[in-house]
Amino acid sequence: MIVVKIDDRVITEWCVIILVGLFFTFAGYDMTRHYLYSKCGEISFLLELVLLALWIVAGTVLTLKILYWLFGEDEDKKEESFGGRYV
Repeated sequence: MIVVKIDDRVITEWCVIILVGLFFTFAGYDMTRHYLYSKCGEISFLLELVLLALWIVAGTVLTLKILYWLFGEDEDKKEESFGGRYV
């Protein structure tokens, strides 16, 4: 059985990571929408929905990747990713 101790620091880290993911999602969507609008002129509602869906997926993947990197790996592997030696 895995026991996870959740304290204020963990909750704060999760909130910051989720906020970074949300910022990445909506900033990327907005920049892509403005880029397409400047290149193509008017863009359709369906294209905007597709762009939003793609950026939501990208933001979710980024958030999950960061959470896995922080909480999902073994300490030895994490040390190796920082340039340490795997023993």
